[in-house]
Amino acid sequence: MILESIELKNIRSYDEQEIIFPKGITLFEGDMGSGKSSILMAIEFALFGTGSQKGDGLLSKKTKEGSVTLKFEVDGTSYEIKRDLKRTTKTVRQGDKNCHLKIGDEVFPFSPGELKQEILKILKFNEPASPNAQSKIYRYAIFTPQEEMKQILYDSEKRLETIRRAFGVEDYKKATDNAQRITHSMNTKLVVLKDRLKNADERRNNVKNWELKIGKKEKELETIKKIIKEIKNKLEKKSNEREKIDENNAEKDKAIVLKEQIELKLETKNSKITEYSERIKEIRGEIKEKESEINEIKDKKSPSKLTEKEIDAITNRIEKFNSEKIECNVRKKRFEEDVTKLQKLGTECVYCHQKITKEHQTKMADERENEISHIESKLTEIDYEIVKLLADVEIDKKEDSKMMVRRLVDLKNALKVFEESKEKIKQLEEVQKRLYVKLNEKQKTIDDTRLEKKDLDKKFDEIFSTIQSLPNFDKELKIIQNEEKVIQDKLTANIKKSGQIEEEERHAKRQAELWEKGVKEAEDWKKEQRRLVDYHTWIKEFFIPTVNQIEKQVLITIQQSFNEAYRRWFKMLIDDDSKDSWLDENFTPILEQDGSDQDYIYLSGGEQTCVSLAYRLSLNTMMRKNTESLKSNLLILDEPTSGFSKNQLVKVKDVLHELNSEQIILVSHEKELETYVDNIFHISISDGYSKISRSVSHQ
Repeated sequence: MILESIELKNIRSYDEQEIIFPKGITLFEGDMGSGKSSILMAIEFALFGTGSQKGDGLLSKKTKEGSVTLKFEVDGTSYEIKRDLKRTTKTVRQGDKNCHLKIGDEVFPFSPGELKQEILKILKFNEPASPNAQSKIYRYAIFTPQEEMKQILYDSEKRLETIRRAFGVEDYKKATDNAQRITHSMNTKLVVLKDRLKNADERRNNVKNWELKIGKKEKELETIKKIIKEIKNKLEKKSNEREKIDENNAEKDKAIVLKEQIELKLETKNSKITEYSERIKEIRGEIKEKESEINEIKDKKSPSKLTEKEIDAITNRIEKFNSEKIECNVRKKRFEEDVTKLQKLGTECVYCHQKITKEHQTKMADERENEISHIESKLTEIDYEIVKLLADVEIDKKEDSKMMVRRLVDLKNALKVFEESKEKIKQLEEVQKRLYVKLNEKQKTIDDTRLEKKDLDKKFDEIFSTIQSLPNFDKELKIIQNEEKVIQDKLTANIKKSGQIEEEERHAKRQAELWEKGVKEAEDWKKEQRRLVDYHTWIKEFFIPTVNQIEKQVLITIQQSFNEAYRRWFKMLIDDDSKDSWLDENFTPILEQDGSDQDYIYLSGGEQTCVSLAYRLSLNTMMRKNTESLKSNLLILDEPTSGFSKNQLVKVKDVLHELNSEQIILVSHEKELETYVDNIFHISISDGYSKISRSVSHQ
């Protein structure tokens, strides 16, 4: 794998930054906290997701979203990965929306977990694709963080655990731990089984006791069944006797039933006669009411001898006369006003305002007086005609003509009501006819019902005489019924007792079955106990010692190769014949100087860094050798020379060339390394944001 470029957006101290990775040896140089390690964390995040890292440690605290886009090449094919980070109210998580893998020009969207699986396939890393796990091959073959390497060297347990994981032999330890847990679980089960088996004899005794109870109940049940059979025979005999009496009583019972039916019919007929009689009474009352209404209407006299049409004609004539009177009065008033004006005038005309003579004025007044006299004659003539019209009308002729018109309208309405009452007489007479028809129908029904009742009375007398003539077996029947009841009660009591015995027998059988099941369970538990004891012995005395021995042999083989690689790198870093270093059987680095052994924790800073770098390079070398899919084309070293003297820094150049990797990325704050590398990137931080600039190598 060769890295081509990486683009950071809101990752830790980076706002937006793109880095082009050249081949050869590349140095990322900067002060502590400038953002060097953030680049390495971003590369691992792009490839494998958050893994054991926390998203909150990658995403910038100043923003809610961030992303990493990494381009790399494997076996001549270019790839591009993009992963997002999003901040929620509770945590920072990977986003699904823009998560993708680009191969050539084709983009494939994946979930974060699916993307990790695809990357492992591309890199040919044969390891689990758990979303929350680191890639152990990447961590130990390509990039091991400085802090993790310190933990490996300081902590023996951590160191052995790392060796197991790195070389794929952790399964032996897992197998041993799992075997220990299994034996512990077996011990717990054996204690439980031992406790359960304490009551095995008691269970067998309980089975025998319940079987004895079952036998006893079976005998009791056999006895009670015989008694029930005898009682049933007696009951059957009494039942036959009762049936014979019932046959003798059948004829009388039949006659009694017939008598009851006739009584019911007679009751129905009487009710019908009563009902219809009441209805006839109601109909007669209704006929009488209608007759009274008819007579009342007939006694009324007509309000006028005239017809409605004649009254309408008179009304119209009077209204016409009233109009003429109004017109005459209007004209009369106008002439009277003229006469008054003429009397008040002098010698000037009222209308043309010219001079007139006394004679002409008198002439004009006389003319208007004549017109008034003529109008008054006309009014007298109209009044006479009105009185003449009303000669045969029953109203006061002295009233005003308008009031006379109102009286005529009232007279017309009264005449209309009178005519309508005549029509009502016809309707009432028609209702009377229908009531008489109903009356005759009801009367006929009553007569027919009385005839039917008479026949039923006759039949009733006949059937009553028949019943009286038949003998009575009621006394004998009552005696037999009482005896039958006593036998039935006795049968019921014994059946109940039989049911109780059967239930007790079933209960005993259930208990026996339960205890038999318990005995069977105890036998199964005994077999399980023997099986678990055999397994426990095999695991503890054979399996665990064998796995431990196999792991020991495998680790010895690894340790020998690891030790050779470690000593070679150590000698290359420290060219001092008085000093030597090797790894003991627990992979602990031992430093010897002038014949004395020194523990790692008591070494100087430079010596610790040499041991740490030699150990890291040895681990990388061994991982590459044991992983078929890895090629020696990429190596990442984080602060490999921390604490080195200037003389020791000179040795780094030889180490870098000895590694013979196509692409090596160094992260360090040592400026002296600039003379040993092909490419230099300076990292600085300002106002909380990291910036990267590239400079020319000093080689």
